[in-house]
Amino acid sequence: MLKIITGFNNSKLEQIAHEVKSRTGDYGTIYYYPESKLHPTKQLGILNTILEACDFNYIITHSDHIINHIRVKVKKGELNASDVEILFVGENDELLEMTIDKNGRLDQYPNGFLDTWDNCLDELLWWDETFIQKI
Repeated sequence: MLKIITGFNNSKLEQIAHEVKSRTGDYGTIYYYPESKLHPTKQLGILNTILEACDFNYIITHSDHIINHIRVKVKKGELNASDVEILFVGENDELLEMTIDKNGRLDQYPNGFLDTWDNCLDELLWWDETFIQKI
């Protein structure tokens, strides 16, 4: 089982991890921001090590790379979709439980979740007046 905890409020993310772990009596390990100071390629390497280390893990992360790598692993059949849960803490500390289907797709995309790259591309491509004038 793998629980990914992500979102806006760092202290809330850690609190949720401990609450879920104590409520369920799970024996897993909590990994705090394993992506810290690592290149995206190295983030995936550390994720693979974490997944091999224990059958039940909590990962607190802000890394799109880690979340997307998990989605790819589900799509390839290397992880079971039913064994992965994503808990997202929104800007107002609301908690949203998300699931991944067997094709690696998420059941929902709340604001602030995996949208930074899309937002940047929108600004680069569509909100540039000089680009629009060239069309």
